[in-house]
Amino acid sequence: MNHYQKTALGLDALQQRHIPLNARQRRLLVLIGTEDFDRLADQFKQRIATPEILEQLVELGLIHSTQAAHTPKPTPVEFETNITNIAPSSSPVVTPELKDSNAALVLNTEITAPAPAFKAYNFEETRELMMSLLQRYCGLMARQLILQIQSATDLQSLKRCQMQWITALQESRIEPIMLNQYLQQINHSLLRLQAA
Repeated sequence: MNHYQKTALGLDALQQRHIPLNARQRRLLVLIGTEDFDRLADQFKQRIATPEILEQLVELGLIHSTQAAHTPKPTPVEFETNITNIAPSSSPVVTPELKDSNAALVLNTEITAPAPAFKAYNFEETRELMMSLLQRYCGLMARQLILQIQSATDLQSLKRCQMQWITALQESRIEPIMLNQYLQQINHSLLRLQAA
């Protein structure tokens, strides 16, 4: 666990908060590479830095292993996604190359690529996308929020639901990369609606 350190993207994510992280991911990202983390007893390190959370942060390109620095750089992996036609069943194709210790290097090359074009959904489509994601990933836990979104009649009331929406999805089992794509799509649609 002491052989991980934050990437430039990881430092930026802590300052700008542009990548949605749950509390456990954010706590570990803050602690990695600090003296406070090094001073913790091993049992606390193992509770904070679970393999699952470490892997999530590596996959997002927020941390990297210093032990893997001597391995050859992998070739970039193409993601086969169509952001302009987002449906709850669409998901990025993740190849086996992303499962190895070089995932951070692969994802860093993808993150620096130009941002994909997003479709400008109308108010109803934006609302439907938000509700369908909650139903799919949160189920009955998000029933109250789904009803709130459903009863939203204007842009301001929908924007007030957005923070609860992202929080509920962060606590679900949705992949962080996929959640980030959906969040960017919703933000794009809300900005276009506000400008109209």
